This record gives sequence, structure tokens and C-alpha cells, in this order.
Amino acid sequence: DSPTSRPTTTSTNTPTLARTTTFLPTSSQTSTNDILDDLSSASDISPTKSPRLEPSESSTPFIPTLSPTVTTKPTASFSASPSFTFSDIPSTTPTVTSLPTISTMPISRPSLHPTSTFLPTSLPSTSPTDRPSLEPSLHPTSIPSTIPTDRPSIVPSSSIQPSWSFGDDAIDEGDASFYLMADGGSNWQFWTEKLEKLVVEDHKFMVHLGSATRAVDDCTATAYYRTQLSLSVTPIPVYSIPGNNDWPECSNPTSGWQYYQQHMMDIDTLHWNATTDYDVKRHVNRTENFSFLYKKVLFVGLHMVTNSDGNETLSRLEDNIDWVVTNVEAYRNNIDAIFVMGYARLLAQENKPFYNAMVTKKQTEWSDKLLVYARRSSESDITKDVGGVKDFLELKVGNEWPIMDVRVKAKKGKGLAKLEYQDVEEVVEEEEEVV
Repeated sequence: DSPTSRPTTTSTNTPTLARTTTFLPTSSQTSTNDILDDLSSASDISPTKSPRLEPSESSTPFIPTLSPTVTTKPTASFSASPSFTFSDIPSTTPTVTSLPTISTMPISRPSLHPTSTFLPTSLPSTSPTDRPSLEPSLHPTSIPSTIPTDRPSIVPSSSIQPSWSFGDDAIDEGDASFYLMADGGSNWQFWTEKLEKLVVEDHKFMVHLGSATRAVDDCTATAYYRTQLSLSVTPIPVYSIPGNNDWPECSNPTSGWQYYQQHMMDIDTLHWNATTDYDVKRHVNRTENFSFLYKKVLFVGLHMVTNSDGNETLSRLEDNIDWVVTNVEAYRNNIDAIFVMGYARLLAQENKPFYNAMVTKKQTEWSDKLLVYARRSSESDITKDVGGVKDFLELKVGNEWPIMDVRVKAKKGKGLAKLEYQDVEEVVEEEEEVV
């Protein structure tokens, strides 16, 4: 019966299953050590007592475990609140939603189904596709293709450079014969009677040097039309260039220019078939300017008028200079003479840029060619060696009847081509003798 430091162990046939632990209520200040002390001092704890097979029905609340339970199986019931961490194991059943989710990070694996969208992406592709687009682009690319297409363009490209064809008689040897005239206007009956009797031998064409209307006509549409009708009876093609009375000196220059374009500018295509003896070219931006090569003489028609608008005059003169130079360069090896035609005076102050350009070219690159500038004047005359430049001529064409008969004689030997002119020979009808 002496006390011992160890408890007496009593054997029993009934095994001890578990020790019943009673959980005591705790307050918010209760610590873990307090709970353990209470458990060790409980009076009803005995290892020899039989365990309780039924759980305690005490109303004492449960205290959660300090360590979570780890399990490899999902819970049997759904959680009432969402999880705040992502699972590494994908769901066996996908979530069905009517709206796409928006990811802030790209996925490393491609989608099994392509995303449908009605708008194209704003970012260009970094590499070309292997498959062509089913629909063409709405706008052409600003970057030119490095590979030429095997199909022609639907819209032809524009160029101020004409195609340099010649014509059957462009470079033939021989003299070039033609007519020059100016003015006319609404006195169309007089001119009709004269021109329908025009003697044509080896003459190929006639050029009207401007002022299709008179000052008294004030640029009415009728005046342009009547001049066209009087010229239409000429047996050879007629070409026209504008003059002062055709638009700059009109009370309404805009309407005057429109009437000139409508009735006079393309008169050669209105009443005569296109010739095959020479090939007529037109400036792309200034279609009133024309050119053609015939019998090794380059004929160039220019828009040369007197206008108070300095900006318009300068722009027009620059185009005229470029047109003459471009044509001479194209035909350089096939021309003996350059025959330029305009309305205004060559030595007029407003035309000085053009005059200086012609002088410079004649003294250098064109020294082996005859250069002529023909213009409208009150009387027919000629100025030789203009500005002291040899073989640079200014031919003045009178604005009354008779018109001028001109001939550029072909170059012979080492000399240059020669210019000849005279008044047109008028046909005199003999009166029949009355018996």
C-alpha cells in the first residue's frame, strides 16, 4: 500500500478503444496551453474506464484543428463560397457561359476552337499568310510590290512624256509646206469664201495662231463657233492655239476659255481624219499645246498670250519651255529645224523667261538647227538673228487676208535648213464670155 510514482496497471479483457475528451468552452483570451492544462487535470479521465461509443451531446462549440486535413479526393458536397486560390487540376466538367472570358495573359497553348470576331485586328501580321485572302483589301497598300504583276492595270498611268512615234513622212527628205493665219472672228462668211478656194499643192496642214474672236464679239459662244465653221471648209487639217481675244481680254475670261476649248482647241479632230503622215502629240496638263514631226521639221504649238496674272503667266511659260525642250530631246537626231508657234510677241517683257531659255538652247545644244518662232501680227514680216543669235528667226504673220504660205526647205550639205514664205496665191475665177 505504499505510494508509488507510477500508476498501477490493471489488466482487463476489454481493450481500451479511446479516451474520451471533453472540450471546454473557451473565450477569446484562452490560449492553447490553458486548454492542455485543463485537459490533463480533468477528474473523469481514467484509462480503465470503457470508452464512450456515442459522441457527446454537449452544446459546447467545436474548436477547429490547428493543422488542415490533407486529402487527395474532392469533397462530397459543394462549398457555399468560392475558392480564392486556383487549382492546378482542371475541372472534369467545363463551365458553360454565354460570355467569353478576358485574359490579361496570353495562353501558351493554342485554342481548340478559333475565336469569332466581326472586326479585324489593328495590329499587322508579323509574317505573311500561306493562304490568300478570300476578299480583296479595301485600300491599296502604300508599299509598292517588288514583283511585277502578270495582269495589266485597269487604270493607265499618266505621264507628261508622250510616246515618241513618228509617222510616215516624219523623217523623209524634202521641203515642208503649210499655211499660217490668225484672227478671223465672226466675219465667218468672208473667211469661208476665201478658205474653201485655198490652193493646196504639197501643203499638209494649216495652223491658226489665235484670236478666233474679235474684240467686238466679246467672246460669245457664237463667235467661236462661226470661226470653226469657216475653218472647216479648208481642204487640209487645221490646228489652233489660243490668243489674247480667246480668253485673257474677255469680259469673262473663264467662260471665254470654256468656249475656246469647246469649239477651237481640238478642231483638227472635228472635221478631218487623223493623218498618217505625222503623229500629233498633246501635252497632258495643257492639251492646247501640241507637237509633231514632219519632213525633219519639229512643229510645236504653244499657249503664248499676254495675261495680267503674273503667277499664271510664269507657270504657263515654264510648261511651254519644258514642252519644247522635251520634244527636241526626243527627236534630236531626226530634226533639222524647230518651228515654234505662239500668239504673243517673243520679246514682250512677260515672255522674257521663255525667250531667254530659247536663246540659251540655240547657242548651245541647238546650234546645228534652224530655230523659228512664228506669231500673229498686224502685218507679215520676219526678224532674222533675234537677239544677235544666228539662225534664230521671228516670223510675223498678218491677221488679214491673204494668209501666209510657208515653206521650210530641207537641209543640204553642211548648211542649215532654210525658211521661205509668201502670201497665198488666190484663185481668180475667169468670167465666161457672153456671146
